[in-house]
Amino acid sequence: MNDLDLLKKKTGMTIGTAWVLMFSSVALLFLSGFIYGIMLSQSKKTISMTESTDIIMIFMVLSFLVFATIGFYVNKKELPYFSNVSSKVMMILFVVAICWSVISSIFLDYFMMSEEMNKMTGFSKSWWFATILNASMIIFQIGVLGHGLIRNYTLKKSMIAISFICIVFYMPAAVSSMVIQSMILLYIYYRTASFWVVLLTSTLMYVPEYIFREIYAMPKLNYNYYKNVIMPSTSVYYTVWAFAVLGLITALWYLKQNTQVIKWERDDEPLF
Repeated sequence: MNDLDLLKKKTGMTIGTAWVLMFSSVALLFLSGFIYGIMLSQSKKTISMTESTDIIMIFMVLSFLVFATIGFYVNKKELPYFSNVSSKVMMILFVVAICWSVISSIFLDYFMMSEEMNKMTGFSKSWWFATILNASMIIFQIGVLGHGLIRNYTLKKSMIAISFICIVFYMPAAVSSMVIQSMILLYIYYRTASFWVVLLTSTLMYVPEYIFREIYAMPKLNYNYYKNVIMPSTSVYYTVWAFAVLGLITALWYLKQNTQVIKWERDDEPLF
């Protein structure tokens, strides 16, 4: 596809439409929070930080699902693909998930978390709600927007466009981590045409944090367990981190070698 492909008529999801859906999901999240805040102020009801965080997380899930539904119709009611993959590919993706779990932990050192947030006991800190939130975001980001974009554009253009959904995570550290993660997941979908393995891989990426919380009885949010608890020293952590980067690159290369080229792009329609 040449550099003039953006000028050609597209059917289904376009970059412009995807960006509108992305920004609209964020706008709906803030609007919902604003309306809820007004309702609370009028009722003069006090609400704890735990309750407010839970409500915000619910709004986030709903905003993803609402615009995922709209995007489904933009994609001409085309669902993401659910192709079967080999056990070898599954093992490669397991390595990808574990390596990224280690790599992404370095961004957690830059999160600003208060002790009050660590003491919260709401359901938004639970593993099951994290699974729901993760699934809703991946459905919107990869299953709807990503699927629609790679049907019309090259992988590179689709990656750049899809990474903008990460603006919902307003902290720079979270944005940096989520941009890279979204590109990895879109690449996996591009190579496998299997959305269920994308969901599974994304789940495996964050599961270790919840396992560590239970093992070490340290229910801290966005805490670098690898560096502060598991590894015997900082130097060992950074050594393991470097090996994880090499492991991720190698695993993605093996993924490319063990999957067939898939024709994603639709044929362009005439301009008239």
